[in-house]
Amino acid sequence: MGKLLHLGEPSHNHGLTHEKHKDMKDSPSERLKPMLRPSTTIQFVDTNKMKASLVEDEVLDIIRNRYDGFILHGATAIWRCYGGHRFSTDLDFITNLPLSQAKPVQKGIREALTSSNYIVQREWYSEMDELLIDPVFSVPCHKRKNADKTLTLHVSFIKNNVAEKIDITFMTARIKYSEVDYLRVDGSKRLVKVLDPETLLKGKLDKYRDKFNPETYSTLV
Repeated sequence: MGKLLHLGEPSHNHGLTHEKHKDMKDSPSERLKPMLRPSTTIQFVDTNKMKASLVEDEVLDIIRNRYDGFILHGATAIWRCYGGHRFSTDLDFITNLPLSQAKPVQKGIREALTSSNYIVQREWYSEMDELLIDPVFSVPCHKRKNADKTLTLHVSFIKNNVAEKIDITFMTARIKYSEVDYLRVDGSKRLVKVLDPETLLKGKLDKYRDKFNPETYSTLV
């Protein structure tokens, strides 16, 4: 296995012993810090990506104004909240609302988007065992006796020829999150609930590993 490079690592140890300095560098949090730094500006070369990102900013406000408890995660959270460099437009949220609230939330999202002149194109659900996506949990999977089900609401929509999608996952387990600034295209910021960077990256790795897991399925509604 190749050695992980510590980008921007200082050449001196600030008085720390070699072993202690090495232990600090090898911790997951320390390895992630130089990779994920909050940005102050967003620059675009592709105009279409800029338009999509402006829509993303507007939709984030629409969703957060109605459902403040939703927790942002996924590639967009890495990009907008932690200074990642990979462009992303889908908005992924997690909520501890009970599954019985899925239909009311679906209706509320539809109404909120429609009132802002978005056209909802499709709505559907997918289901998965929580054990398969354990990195987003505060309770390790080996300490949970049963695999609860998660339900994800997917909503695709369009406005001014810009198509977007949001995913809202309903989970029963407690979720660890922080409040972090979300960077908008215009340079302004909004405080949002978001998973911590280490958990986000673990979740992304787990998602790719289990991308074609047969336990996952979708049904139209």
